[in-house]
Amino acid sequence: QEDASTMISRDFYQDLFLASTRRALVFPYSVFHLHSPSLHIVDLILEANLPNLRAFNINMDPTGISIDKAIPVLQRIQEHGKALILSKDLYENFTLKEYEEILKALSPRGLCVWLDGKTIEEAHEILSLAKEQTVKSHPKSFLT
Repeated sequence: QEDASTMISRDFYQDLFLASTRRALVFPYSVFHLHSPSLHIVDLILEANLPNLRAFNINMDPTGISIDKAIPVLQRIQEHGKALILSKDLYENFTLKEYEEILKALSPRGLCVWLDGKTIEEAHEILSLAKEQTVKSHPKSFLT
C-alpha cells in the first residue's frame, strides 16, 4: 500500500520507496494498492518488474482523475499481465456510464470491478452490461 505516493513525485517515490516496495513484495501473489491520485507511479512500478507483483488494486477516489483519463494507465497494467481490482469511494459507487467505460476499454481477463447497485434494478442493469461487454470481447466466455 502506497497511500503516501499521492503527495510525492514519481522520482521522489523511486528514490525513497521503490526499494522498500521491492522488499515488501515477498509473498508469491502480491497485490499493490493505490488510490487514483497515485497513478503517476504505476509505470515506475511496472518498469521495476517486481516478480511477485500479480495485481493492482486501485481505488478511484473523488479527488483523483476520472475513469476515462485513467483508462490508458489501467490498460498498461493489463498489458503487463497484471490483474486489476477496481473500486471506488465507499460512499460513491461507479456510475453506469463509468461501468460501461471500464468494460468497453479493459479486458475482462483478470479484471475485478466493485459492482454496487443502489437498487435491485440498477444491480441487474450493471450485471447485464457486464455480461454484454464480456460476450462481445470474449465470445467463448464462461458467461455465455
